[in-house]
Amino acid sequence: MKAKFDANKKDCVGWQLMWNGENGCELRKGSYQWDSMFPCSQRICSCRSWQINWIPCSHACAAMYHLGL
Repeated sequence: MKAKFDANKKDCVGWQLMWNGENGCELRKGSYQWDSMFPCSQRICSCRSWQINWIPCSHACAAMYHLGL
């Protein structure tokens, strides 16, 4: 599980974060686009990886990094 989280942290480099409301953000990298919702306790991302395996996906890692978490 730690290896997957470490891989997601490395993959989060290069994602551009744009807030789309009070509790959400949109992440873009090239032609890819994902939505994440915060607070982090909700564990919601439109890729659904975070909801399925409870390991923050690279999109959530990017958003947490930008928030300083």
